[in-house]
Amino acid sequence: MIIRHIPLVSIIIPVYNSEKLLTQAIQSAKDQTWVHTEIIIIDDGSEDSSLAIARSFETENIRVLKQKNQGASAARNMGLHHAKGDYIQFLDADDIISPNKISDQLLLLENDPMYLGLCGTVYFNDGEDPIGQLPLHPGYST
Repeated sequence: MIIRHIPLVSIIIPVYNSEKLLTQAIQSAKDQTWVHTEIIIIDDGSEDSSLAIARSFETENIRVLKQKNQGASAARNMGLHHAKGDYIQFLDADDIISPNKISDQLLLLENDPMYLGLCGTVYFNDGEDPIGQLPLHPGYST
């Protein structure tokens, strides 16, 4: 019997004063079809309710860390320091990712180590449904 290693993906979300969109970002990370994930949310000294929102999602595989305001790069670095994943997915607190993004990319990456995981970007306004819109860079696969 062959036991194959199932890669863990660490989703790192730096947060600073993102209370309006944070729930959607975290939910999109939780809704991934690739279930072997950990979500690391780093609050970068928010002055709004971002930290409380993030903490409302805490579970065994969703961790919330807090640091004084040092900027998104420092928050990402803190997330990297705590990450246990084989792969890293950065997600900004005002972005969402499609449910199959990580699984689609991992199927490619795990089958051919020469691939680089890229994806297109869809820009949309508040109140618009991003599903079904064409990516900005349609030449990239998911």
